[in-house]
Amino acid sequence: MCGIAKLLLVAVGVLASAAAGSGATWSLSLSHLNTSQEAPGNNGCSHGGSDPNCGFNTNHNVSLYTSPDLSNGSWTYAGDMLPVDARPEAIYYRPKIVFNPTTSRYVLWINAVPAGNFSASYYVVATSTVRTGPFVVQATHVALAQDAPGDFDIFVDDDDQGYIIYTAITAVRQSACLCLFNGK
Repeated sequence: MCGIAKLLLVAVGVLASAAAGSGATWSLSLSHLNTSQEAPGNNGCSHGGSDPNCGFNTNHNVSLYTSPDLSNGSWTYAGDMLPVDARPEAIYYRPKIVFNPTTSRYVLWINAVPAGNFSASYYVVATSTVRTGPFVVQATHVALAQDAPGDFDIFVDDDDQGYIIYTAITAVRQSACLCLFNGK
């Protein structure tokens, strides 16, 4: 399993541990090359990152898997939410889905990095009438207060107001003493 997928599965498992046994079906979306529609597990990704089908590549779908209990071997491929041929070419990661009650659509936000150039990263926004997709791209290069956005989350408040919380890559020149910002 890819290192990032393994980390994501662990994070989902920790967050869901309180709800274990509730009968809920858990979902996981991954950005990866999906040629076999094999569920997360031994999907050919090497831990060393030498497999060209694993990791940060521009040829990945955003695929959905579901599991009744988050256990190994219980994941089922549910489809490609955002196929590679339906989106701008970039490396995609950290998909987030929220429901917009005003439009009755599901909104997918995903971080995109053009060919590994993190300083040119941006977000793509797509919508669907169903949570499982497929999603249709509505906007690319979404304008934000800071350029080169990174890790993020989408939050919808009780009043249905949405917020994006994100990190950004910013380089700032220091003064000669390395103790003051000189504004450049």
